[in-house]
Amino acid sequence: MDNPPLVTVILPIRNEGRYIGKCLDAVLAQDYPLEKIEILVVDGLSDDDTREIVGKRARYYAQVRMLDNPKRFVPSALNLGIQAARGQVIVRVDGHAIIARDYVRQCVQTLRDTGADCVGGHMRPKGDTSFAKAVALAYGSPFGLGGGRFHLANSSGYADTVYMGAYKRAVLDRVGLFNETLVRNQDIEFNYRLRKNGGKIYLSSLIQSKYYPRASLTELARQNYRTGYWNIKTISESPGSLSLRHFIPLLFVLGLAANLILAIAIPPFSFLFGSILAVYSIGLLVSSLVCVKRNGWQYFPILLAIFPCLHFSYGIGSIAGLFGGLIKVTHI
Repeated sequence: MDNPPLVTVILPIRNEGRYIGKCLDAVLAQDYPLEKIEILVVDGLSDDDTREIVGKRARYYAQVRMLDNPKRFVPSALNLGIQAARGQVIVRVDGHAIIARDYVRQCVQTLRDTGADCVGGHMRPKGDTSFAKAVALAYGSPFGLGGGRFHLANSSGYADTVYMGAYKRAVLDRVGLFNETLVRNQDIEFNYRLRKNGGKIYLSSLIQSKYYPRASLTELARQNYRTGYWNIKTISESPGSLSLRHFIPLLFVLGLAANLILAIAIPPFSFLFGSILAVYSIGLLVSSLVCVKRNGWQYFPILLAIFPCLHFSYGIGSIAGLFGGLIKVTHI
């Protein structure tokens, strides 16, 4: 690549001791010139061994620098990183992600080739336990996450949003920083603003990374509850930034609850509640069978728990968002 620009990689993290070493090592192993990479690890005051792990890399590699994020939330971490960045291209990498060796180069090349203002790739979940592998299978299913292009497709083309994302610095200067009132979905809201300002977003199958999903049903439920909760906050803050698919779990849970109440109040109408459960159960069974057909039957019983966990925690989180929230979110 001729005249490679300086790239700033921003890692917004908190308590990522389990994966941050692998994540950083993947960034440091890029085939892009290392002297043209600046790595800013913006840490939300981690209380595990994250800071120690990052510190060891920072002492060995001049490219690695750690910044403190007193607010702890992702958007404030991104903004702190952007304000400190020297690069012409800003690449976000999450602490749970392992980027391919050519990730940075592909991001820069795709920005050049397409003229897009933001580029990104497909999210490919990677499991390191049986449960995590089952979560990865669920994430790759339309029944699990509703069909977002960066979750499911292998094609390339212009899109509404992408996973993580690499931005031209000039675009950030023009559109502004990330919305710090949104603990979740700040990237979706930012990309909506970008598109409203005439910017283009490109999804490339050449930009490859893997993502470690949550390691237990409790963690998975908590994550999706928060996602559902912040969908409501996002749509109230920025109408038009989310699509109908983001609210299907909300409609499903509300519909199920309404029909349960109706069945109790008027027993002859109980068939409606039973019909919804029957249709959902068929979808659950078929989707689980499709997932295990090529990956092994050992995941079947786990998937029967994971899919409902995704849907109900997400939907209940959205209901909580409608009514002001049932839990206090302290960090992501």
